Amino acid sequence: MNGANISGISVSVCESCQEIHPFESCHVRERWWPRQLKCLIIGESPGNPGSDYFYTPLPSVGSDQIGVRANLLSGLHAAGLIASVSLEDFREGGFVFDHAIRCALDLKERIAKERQRATLYRSPLAHRAAYLRPLIEEAKKVWVMGHIARDAVVFLCQADYPSMRESLNRTLTPPTQHAKFFFTRYLNRCPDKQSIFRRFSEFLQS
Repeated sequence: MNGANISGISVSVCESCQEIHPFESCHVRERWWPRQLKCLIIGESPGNPGSDYFYTPLPSVGSDQIGVRANLLSGLHAAGLIASVSLEDFREGGFVFDHAIRCALDLKERIAKERQRATLYRSPLAHRAAYLRPLIEEAKKVWVMGHIARDAVVFLCQADYPSMRESLNRTLTPPTQHAKFFFTRYLNRCPDKQSIFRRFSEFLQS
């Protein structure tokens, strides 16, 4: 990767998309990392180019338009896992959010194709997520959200957990636990979110 500099912090330009990932431009590692990483939460991708990112400031008025963030923060707060619906308390609760594909890609075209490939564990972009390995190793627990994230984690960790792929169903319904991993559908597509967070709370304590 080529280098760049934002606000005095050196960041990398992705070779695949030739852009600086939102993970880098929002300085997630420098600004949003908890003192102790209790749980890494992995989604699929940041969304369309130019769209708001998980770590952009929450709106001061109106509803949060980032669906996964709105559902995640409110669910964690309702479950008593974070003190308030805020990114600051998300960090203080020991949580970090990242994506299996850090490139901002068109959701209707590219991501839909990658998701379809990922249901068969064949997403080329998910298989490039080597940056997740040290984060997975650092985290005590990992919430793997959606097919693309599942494909990335299975690809990265199958040597450590050789039976992982065989133990997972293809639909991600219902949620599945495997060692340090909690596999679910993408939160935006889960009809019974309360049940998801109840099982997630139990998973954190296991």
